[in-house]
Amino acid sequence: MPKTYQTLESPARSSDTVVTEPLPVTTWRSALVVDQSHPFYFDHPLDHVPGIMMITALLELIRAAGPEMDPGPVMDAEGVAAEGGWARISLWFPRFCELDWETELQVCPSTTARAWTVVATQQLGPVCLGTVAFLDLDPLANRKQVPAYEEEPSLETIPGYLVHRVRAENILLGRVRREDGGPVRAAVLSPGTEDHLFALRGGSARTPEELIEAARQAAIMLWPYAHGWPSDVKLTLNSVTADLPISVDRSTPLEVRWWPKPVNGRKARTSLEVVAGACRPELAGLITISMQAWSGAEWNELRSARQ
Repeated sequence: MPKTYQTLESPARSSDTVVTEPLPVTTWRSALVVDQSHPFYFDHPLDHVPGIMMITALLELIRAAGPEMDPGPVMDAEGVAAEGGWARISLWFPRFCELDWETELQVCPSTTARAWTVVATQQLGPVCLGTVAFLDLDPLANRKQVPAYEEEPSLETIPGYLVHRVRAENILLGRVRREDGGPVRAAVLSPGTEDHLFALRGGSARTPEELIEAARQAAIMLWPYAHGWPSDVKLTLNSVTADLPISVDRSTPLEVRWWPKPVNGRKARTSLEVVAGACRPELAGLITISMQAWSGAEWNELRSARQ
């Protein structure tokens, strides 16, 4: 028997997706709307749909399906966890999401309580798939305290070319600071305009996708900073895993920290700590991003053989 869906007249909370709501069934579907003039997603010319667009669209579809990810501060300005919960996100990107192909998004409740299976699919198969689970208990509760350093990270934005961003309002990372014998640190900055995608999405709270984007920019920056590649290196996003608060009050000082380790050839698995608070810093989240680097010639060959 065919499944019946009701198409909503307007997208849920954002213009990223046109949501279709199931009536008697549990799978939620939407068509990904790709606007190549979008000032955040297409900050610069791209020959594919960016991974962060699929991440935000899938999380937004879960918000349409249930209340678990409704923004609402779960960490106050002192960096202390409050009631609200945490999200555990695990996503894999097996192939490029092509600009000129239709993309269907699906989220479905898992057999595990408060967990969802998510997938974005094009004509050749999944372009993003994984799970999103909601936790009542802080998964990082046993390792909250982290080292405090004398100087706070800079609030000056990092040069855009180091994080593959053109528009200043899209840069969510401050200039990096390397501690002697310690981590590389960078402040997590808020979007530069009030009408920015993340400002509209989370308001006074940072959402998981905003924190993932900040970590993604940090992972990009490390290719020239720590791995010896040129700043315009071509990169593919292979996977993202994260344990994060559902939201963090925007007034809470945040930074990302990366503890140096060697890169594995042209692949890097970058694990970043999200640290909250200045006087008594606490571990607020963990984000791991896997990327692969390509030369210009390799990229052109890779993309010319897409079909």
